[in-house]
Amino acid sequence: MKKKNVKMKALSFLSLCFLLVAVSTSVFAQVKTVTGKVMDSTGEPLPGVTIQIKGADGGTITDIDGNYSIANVSNNSVLIFSFIGMQSKEVVVGIQSSISITLQDETLGLDEVIVVGYGEQRKATLTGAVSQVKGDDVMQGKSTSDAILAMQ
Repeated sequence: MKKKNVKMKALSFLSLCFLLVAVSTSVFAQVKTVTGKVMDSTGEPLPGVTIQIKGADGGTITDIDGNYSIANVSNNSVLIFSFIGMQSKEVVVGIQSSISITLQDETLGLDEVIVVGYGEQRKATLTGAVSQVKGDDVMQGKSTSDAILAMQ
């Protein structure tokens, strides 16, 4: 009876050890370094792209070849890739340790803008007299009144 009891305790102890190893491995394996490359829609590398872990401080940027490396990333983290003139992209890390992405151009429709001597206004809201002077007239040193007379 004692021998059977000792065997049961040994098996219980070994089972507990395996369980602890499995749990600790899965907990510690979740934090890793993620690497990758960021490219534009033509396949060219994008230097200077910001990569951040959503909800965390800090981050990194891509090098001149579009490569990056960011440490202390957990499996449930979301990486945010952002660059001026491009649509930001969010990627769930999961089990990946290498994530390469392509960012798409962000096109914004701009209204026609008229630059005036004291600021700028939209063409639709512009009131008052406006004259147009050609660059050639300015380069030749003509005065504004000469350029206006030449247009008439």
